[in-house]
Amino acid sequence: MNKFPSLLKPIIIGNIPVKNRMMIAAHSYGYVDDNGLPTEQLLDYVEERAKGGAGVIVLGGTSISFEGALVERILINSSSNIIPWYKKISERVHKHNALILDQLEHIGGQLDSYDGSRIVAPSPIPHEICNSIPLELNVDEIKKIIQAFGQAAHRDMVGGIDGIELKCDQGFLINQFLSPYYNRRTDEYGGSDKNRTRFLVELIHHIRSIIGTQKILGIRISGDSLTPGDLSIEEMVTIIKDVQKLGSVDYISINGGTNSTYPAYLQGHGDSSIAAMNFLPFSKKIKEITTIPVAIGSMINSPLEAEYILSSGYADIVAMTRPHIADPEIINKVLENRIDDIRPCILCNQSCVGNHWKGADIHCIHNPAAGREKELGIGTILKSKKSKLIGVVGGGPAGLEFARVAALRGHQVILFEKSRELGGQALIASKFPYRQGFKDIIHYLERQALKAKVQINKGAPVSSNDILEAKEFDAWVIATGAKSYIPPIYGELEKEHILNIENVADKNMHPSAHVLIVNVDWRQNGLAVANKLIQDRCKVTIISPSFFVGDGLDVVTLTSYYARLENYVHFLPSTVLDSYADKTAHLRNVLSNRNFELSDVDYVVFIHGKIPSNELFIELQDKHPNLYKIGDCHIPRGVPDAILDASRLARKI
Repeated sequence: MNKFPSLLKPIIIGNIPVKNRMMIAAHSYGYVDDNGLPTEQLLDYVEERAKGGAGVIVLGGTSISFEGALVERILINSSSNIIPWYKKISERVHKHNALILDQLEHIGGQLDSYDGSRIVAPSPIPHEICNSIPLELNVDEIKKIIQAFGQAAHRDMVGGIDGIELKCDQGFLINQFLSPYYNRRTDEYGGSDKNRTRFLVELIHHIRSIIGTQKILGIRISGDSLTPGDLSIEEMVTIIKDVQKLGSVDYISINGGTNSTYPAYLQGHGDSSIAAMNFLPFSKKIKEITTIPVAIGSMINSPLEAEYILSSGYADIVAMTRPHIADPEIINKVLENRIDDIRPCILCNQSCVGNHWKGADIHCIHNPAAGREKELGIGTILKSKKSKLIGVVGGGPAGLEFARVAALRGHQVILFEKSRELGGQALIASKFPYRQGFKDIIHYLERQALKAKVQINKGAPVSSNDILEAKEFDAWVIATGAKSYIPPIYGELEKEHILNIENVADKNMHPSAHVLIVNVDWRQNGLAVANKLIQDRCKVTIISPSFFVGDGLDVVTLTSYYARLENYVHFLPSTVLDSYADKTAHLRNVLSNRNFELSDVDYVVFIHGKIPSNELFIELQDKHPNLYKIGDCHIPRGVPDAILDASRLARKI
């Protein structure tokens, strides 16, 4: 009996049948050239997800102009140069019996003008996360933008795309017109609900006249802005009632929040601190008042959740986007009853949302194939010409990933982990609040390695003599990870008062303890330690030489931590520790060189990054002919690089 009857049930959107109810929503990739045109990397990424079984893939968001683009290296549909690419994309997606839509957008006033670019909006109202006041559009400019949307839609049709989705959510231009907060106009495009909806209505009419009735037209809305004074679910219900009367919209895709404020952005791109399926109340209310198919997205992380949503009547279609970055084959694995083989999204945002904010290509923290499909994607693990016996020392992400892939290639792999638990640095990370997903990485890798017939030995330390005496092994891979580092500049410290992240992970601190965190690391480890310590009811001070603590993290992760910590933690940016003795920390402001003291400090936690635990490799490097090192043992960088190293080596060895 099929456990996912609702998810796998076909649906008709507009006049086009769709094989299942799984959608991959539009998201930023980064795989474009300087002209905003797709690259082969983008085509590979999109096709991989069509190959994996999703029914509908929404391309983009695609800006209709350079002026309306969110960031550099985003898709731009403003000239006929994009048509050949659309033809390639649609052909490759249709080959797998999936639909490809294009989300068209204009970001409007939600931009920073660091380079003097022209920023336009319905009204000159700045957005909380931006530092610029946009120019108010006049009526002629509004009409030109509508025409630009239509021209972009026409190019989509010539390119064989199955339909258009209008981006009316996340505080972008259409959403700004709808919003009573960002639209303060007094002409026919502002004021009343009807006038604020006029821009969207004119867009719908114009685009439908271009794409005809045999192509899909959908809208993506924020069910509620989650921001005082902005659009509420009650106002959105009124808007949808008016939209339904047009008879031109084939589906409504719903999320929540906007990108205009930090808390709302966090809700829309949530980490593991945000409740699962958080926008179901919005889809429920919209579905109650419309006969148009409703799609729901955000914080839906497994096919079990998707089936629940569909079978309970909250929506007709489910959008799972970050989970498809982690594993493009979700539907295929559902069809094959291989749910345990689905690589879980752990909602860390580290390599997807985080990379987007850095202007980098999106990847996944533990799916190295995301964005590298041609090299590492479906079907790229090929059998080795000769089966080898390979020993792996270290059961963290790198060691497990190497073992898994090497075993799938036909090698006999034996892994040795000195501790009783697998995981390495990922296991340590999993012990901190809202980072439990790192243990899911380990569970997935262990499960897959065992399925591939890897022999895993826990509580099994390996010495250099053991390796040199094991003549039957063809090669050894050293994946012994990294260890915390305290620079020698601090001299002799009071050791019983000095801690690192490993100590804090395994220690329940005394509630009255005053703990100073010395954070010299761009990652979230310092904030994660602070989060655990406030749960232990400690008094916490955190210092950083940067202008703010957490410099280098994406805005979602920062918002998540600061929302939890700011009322409980004393933040001291632009500050370093010069010395510590007799429970007194001698601090210095790096900008003014002002010296000051922090007294009654019970513990100092050093977060200074890691150094390789490579002693075993160094002992053997001139003594063993087939020796390799991977992951943090090679260079301490983090889980995504460790897994990428391992996967690449396993394909070569």
